[in-house]
Amino acid sequence: MTQGKNWLLIIVILLLLTACSTVRPEPPDVSLQSLELKDFNLSHALLQAELELHNPNGFSLTIRHADYRLKLNDIEISNGRSNTAVDIPAHGRGILTLDLTAAYLDLIRFLNKSSSTQPLEYQLDGTIEIGGFGIFSYPFPIHEQGTIDLQEWLQ
Repeated sequence: MTQGKNWLLIIVILLLLTACSTVRPEPPDVSLQSLELKDFNLSHALLQAELELHNPNGFSLTIRHADYRLKLNDIEISNGRSNTAVDIPAHGRGILTLDLTAAYLDLIRFLNKSSSTQPLEYQLDGTIEIGGFGIFSYPFPIHEQGTIDLQEWLQ
């Protein structure tokens, strides 16, 4: 009888693991809320981007980390990884802050190609990882693009 209970326990555990691995969350909606110049020194400028994440799921999500690449007017300004975890409630919103480092050479290329009267085109690409560890984590691509009024951004 004990051996039968052990088999039943193993079957229940396998069914639960299978059920958990087939429930894939919907990816959060991502939008750029702000892009600010925070500081600069002799070699680079420090920017900060805030991404608003909307969770369309009926359960909370944990953003474990994000890999990103930021382009301004088709020139890659920064790339990297944010390891800051963000919890987003079910059907709620959260903010993921990205600290960006931009080399002056890239900024000079960007400024030479830009016009102060034209809107600034941005493109943010990357991947966010949601969930726990190993098989319980899910990577989702992010792609956000749009325009920013350069006059407002520089003020």
